[in-house]
Amino acid sequence: RVLRLARVAKISKLNQAIEDVCASFGIRWLILVIAIFRNLSFIFLLAHVAACVWFYIGRTRKDQNLPGWLDAVDHPTTPDSELYVRSLYWVLGHLTAAPVDPD
Repeated sequence: RVLRLARVAKISKLNQAIEDVCASFGIRWLILVIAIFRNLSFIFLLAHVAACVWFYIGRTRKDQNLPGWLDAVDHPTTPDSELYVRSLYWVLGHLTAAPVDPD
């Protein structure tokens, strides 16, 4: 755990060094772009984890012959990658408060 904390501290120092270099060259917009990219990456990572959990819940319920969301969208020939994309769509739809239709 100490090594992980040290790694996080190094990343923080690297981030600060990059911001200092950008500020010294007068390209402050790059700092903003990096911050936006970092935040979007974090949001996508959380959405990915939530989609994996949602997919796991659907697959587990289907394996136990219980009703679930996969019953509405799963066909025997549907690949797992498409089902993952559907679960990611569901998660992103709920994160953005967009209407989510299982079809």
